[in-house]
Formats: sequence, C-alpha cells, structure tokens
Amino acid sequence: MDELRARRCDLCRRKRVKSRGYGGGECPLFGCCLRRTPRRCDAEPSMDVAKQRGRPDRVLSHEEARAFYDRFGRKQDLQRIYEDRAIEVLLQYAGFQTACAVVELGCGTGRLAARLLEEFLSDDSKYVGLDISGTMIDLAQGRVAPWAGCAHVQRTDGSPTLPLSDGAFDRFLSTYVLDLLSEEDIHAALREAKRVLAPGGRLC
Repeated sequence: MDELRARRCDLCRRKRVKSRGYGGGECPLFGCCLRRTPRRCDAEPSMDVAKQRGRPDRVLSHEEARAFYDRFGRKQDLQRIYEDRAIEVLLQYAGFQTACAVVELGCGTGRLAARLLEEFLSDDSKYVGLDISGTMIDLAQGRVAPWAGCAHVQRTDGSPTLPLSDGAFDRFLSTYVLDLLSEEDIHAALREAKRVLAPGGRLC
C-alpha cells in the first residue's frame, strides 16, 4: 500500500491538484499536503526519488492490489479531481454512441460505466465491467443496476486471460489501470484486448 500511496501522492503533486472543499488543504485521497506550493509527502519518498536512490519500482501483486482496493472502496471516486479532464477527452473521441458492446477492464466503482449507459450507449448495447476487487464490484453493481438488462459486472482473479469470447466487443475500455500493472501484465492485457475486439473495434 505504501508503494501505491507514494505513486498516487506524487501524481497529485505533478498535476498541481488543489484541495476542493476537503478542508485543511489536504489530499482527499491520502491526506498528503497539497497547499498552493506543493511539497513532498513526508510519509514516503516518491517513486521518482526512489529510482534516483537506486531502489527498484515494485509493482503490487494481484493479491496486494485486491486488498488495497477492497479497503479503498468508495474513496476511488475522489480521484475524479485529476481524472475527469482526460475522461472527457476520451468520451469525446471514442465514439461510444455507435458502440454495440463495451468491456471495461478495471471498472472500479462503476462511475464511468453509469455515465456511458446513461448518456452514450444505446438501449440495445451491452456493457461488461471487470475488476479484481470485490468491494469495487459491489459498488459497480449498485451503479449499473438501472441497466441490469444490458450491463453486467464481474470479479476477476487477476489472470491475464479474460473470461470473454473472441471478437465479442467493439470497445475495450481501461482507464488508470495499466500504470498499476507489471510490464508483463500490460502486454497480456493488450493481447487480450486484441483478442476480444471485433474487426474495427477500438482500444480506449
């Protein structure tokens, strides 16, 4: 958890995120200092500093990632303070209005899924959300419940092989997930995206 905390806090500083109603000028994710002049979190050196000191950048194992996000839960939505701008660009160019079947790797709390289903996907479209965390799946199920007929979320075991049919989707969506994976898992995820996408499908 300390490794992920250091990575996230460093990202907050690089983006110059300011507190928005969270009191005390603290990061809403981890409580690190985010005053107008950002300073380094005292709890743990950033990943960049760690690399400069010769310490390897360790990626969380599947079990560690599952345990972290099971605890993190609904706080995941607070990350919208730095995610939303990029998400808006994605929604503008990914062409979800014409999508027939969307799979999201790392669906989290289902916040993005609910928006896709409400604003972009047609009534006869299909959405499948996958996540390694049982807590996230519970939250996502609540979010997509109004679209139970066409939306489904399920927990994965972290295996590189996804429980999906070949060529069954025309959008493979994954936001703020690949940066948490090992290089091997990143390649595996991209291979799976290629496998499950139909000809002309898009990796988003």
